[in-house]
This record gives sequence, structure tokens and C-alpha cells, in this order.
Amino acid sequence: MAANIQRRMSLLVEKLDSYRRQCKTFFVNERADGTIKLEAHIAQRNRELTAAFEISRKIVAQLDLQQLLPLITSQAQLLTKANSANLCLLTPNGAHLNLVAHNGEVVTLDNHLAQPIEQGLAKQVIGQGDTVTVASLCSNCNFLNTRTPGKCAATPLRIGEQTLGALCVVRPVNQPFDSNETRALTLLANSAAIAIVNARLVEAERYKAEQAAAVAERERLAAEFHDHLAQTLSFLNFKVDQALESLDCHNLIQAETELSQMKTALDGAYTQVRAALTGLREPLIVENDLNEQLATCLTNFQEQTGLSAKLDINNSADLVLAYNTQKQVMLIIRESLANIRRHAQAHHVKVSVTQDSIRNEACFAISDDGDGFDIAGVSGENHLGLKIMQVRAERSGGRLSISSAPGIGTNVVAYFPLESHSVKNGR
Repeated sequence: MAANIQRRMSLLVEKLDSYRRQCKTFFVNERADGTIKLEAHIAQRNRELTAAFEISRKIVAQLDLQQLLPLITSQAQLLTKANSANLCLLTPNGAHLNLVAHNGEVVTLDNHLAQPIEQGLAKQVIGQGDTVTVASLCSNCNFLNTRTPGKCAATPLRIGEQTLGALCVVRPVNQPFDSNETRALTLLANSAAIAIVNARLVEAERYKAEQAAAVAERERLAAEFHDHLAQTLSFLNFKVDQALESLDCHNLIQAETELSQMKTALDGAYTQVRAALTGLREPLIVENDLNEQLATCLTNFQEQTGLSAKLDINNSADLVLAYNTQKQVMLIIRESLANIRRHAQAHHVKVSVTQDSIRNEACFAISDDGDGFDIAGVSGENHLGLKIMQVRAERSGGRLSISSAPGIGTNVVAYFPLESHSVKNGR
């Protein structure tokens, strides 16, 4: 009896041991299988997030808005393995979404491209800021309802509290989106929003630069025409009066001389207008020829007007100015002399050039003994030349001062920085 009980107990212990081993093996296998699945899940998620990060970095690097928008949809389609990807941006008044980029299924540009934000999918995505997955035919989207049915994932384009639009992708009905994929799509949309804002800023700055360039070009043309064409026309008017006076006195030789000078001036004006319109610069001036230019300018003025014109240059060897500065100097002096011829009723004109070693600058003074004028009563609209002279001086780092009063003449003084002799000699 006892032996029988002992045998049964032994069999029971063996069965229990066998069961325990089976259970242990089962749990070990289950745990291993669960670990493998978890590791695979983590690896898959890391791959998706890494892909989203790389795609986001590529998108943010694009600053051209016209190239950026299709890049966003192509990368969204690639990331989610979708049949199509669609990017909509809010209209300026924020009332509608407009389809601005698409990848995948062919799009017909029709009236389905505008979507009110107060209905269907748009209301959830834009109004509530949610990432939504839904059957495309149930989205109540004017655009998606005209496409092939499928599963749609849509997410807002947000940066801070600002919503720019929405990004959605569509896959076949039997390929729904999981939480990892929608999370990656949201990350991509956030990066896209940043990229769009950056591209818009760049576009706005580019537009401002273009506008500034257009204004600068208009100012350049105004200055060129004033400095050359206006002065030539004034000279021609002066010469016409002289020619008519010569004809009245039956002095044909003098009238012929006046007409010859007018022909030369007209030829020069034609060249100047062409150069101004095409943006061509005047021929480069040879270094150190400023003294010669000044002397020629005063000689021509004296011959054209019959006025006494004196040039006084102090220490001409030290007159070292950059090419652009020399150009502005000559334009200011010519404008001053033209004003004297037109308005001053002067008898004597003097151009003095001195150097200030302490301030390291050259001083160009143009003075006359004419009628003068009240500076306080000068209107910028009526004295464009004075404004342009001021701008020309400042453009080269200089400054301009004008002193005048009725009956005592006018004194225009322009100050420009001198260059060192080492720059002059190329050292």
C-alpha cells in the first residue's frame, strides 16, 4: 500500500516537473518573441522619425517658395508611402484653404481647389489644430471628394500660435495610418510651416531689395539727366539767345560760331543720354588728372559765358582722391557753374581747392559775386540740383555746405576725404 502511494507520488512529481519545464519554456519563448517585436517596433519608429527628420532638414534648407511647396508634397508622399499628397495654404483673410501644391494623382485646376475652413476636415484640422485620419470620401473636402477614395491623414501647418494651412496624404482604403506615421507627418508639417515662413521672409526681403534697386535706378537716372542733359539744355538755351542776338546785329560769323558750339553740345548730350539709359559708366579717368579736368572745366565755362573764372589749387601734388570721389567733385563743380550761368548774374567766379591735413580732407569752394538768394526760401522741388549735389557729396563720404544771401553772391563748399600717398602709389 505504502509502496503504491509512493509510486503515485513519484509520478505526480515527474508530471509537475515536466509541466514546470513546459511552462518555463513557453514563457521564455513568449518573452523572447515579445522582445523581438518590441525591438522591431522601436527600430521601425526610429527609422520613420529619422526619415522625417532628414526630410524636414531638406525642406527647411529650401528658401525659394515656388520650389519649396512642391518639395513639401513630394517628401510627404515619400515619407508616408502615399498615393498622393496635397498642400493647402490659408487665404489672406483666413476664410479658405487653397490647394497650392500636389503630388501623385493628376489634378485638374478647377473650382474644387478652394475649401472653406468652417466645414468637414478643414474645420478639425484648421479650427481645432488636430491631426486627423479619416476616409477621404467622408472628409467633406471639395478636392478629396473628386479623387480616388482612400484613407486620408491630415495635419495643420503650425508655427507657434500661427496656422498657415494643412498637409494631407491619401493611401488605399486597406492601408490605414498608424500613430507613428501620423506623428511623423505632424513633424514634417511643423518643419514645413517653418520653411514656408522663412521662404516668405526671404521673398519679402527680395521684393524690398528689388524695389530699392528700382528706386536707386530712378534716382541714378534723375541725377544723370540733371547733371548732363539738364545742364546741356541750359547751355543750349543760353547759346540760342546769343545766336539770336548775333543775328539781330547781322554778325553772321559769331552766329555761326554759336551754332557750331550748339552742335557739339547736342552730340555730347546724345552720348550722355545713351550712357545714362544703358547704365554705362564714363571712361575711366587717369589718376592725377583732376587738376587738368578742373582747369579745362573753368576754361570752357569762361569761353561759353565770357565771365572771369579763376582756379586756385593749393598743393596740387597732395590732392589724392579716389576715382569715384573725383567724379562726384567734377559733377558738383559743373552743377555749381551751371547755376551761376543760369541765375547768378555774376561777373567773377572762383574755384579754390585746399587741403586740411588735420581732418585729412580736400575742400572745393565755388564762389561768385552774383545776386545770391535766400537759402531759407529754397524749395527742394524747385532746386533739385542743390539736393543732388548734397547727395553726391555724401555718397563719397563727404559733405556740402552752401552760404548765400541776396546781393552778396553764393559760396558752395564741398569736403571730401583724401587718400593716403601709399594708396596712391599702390603700396
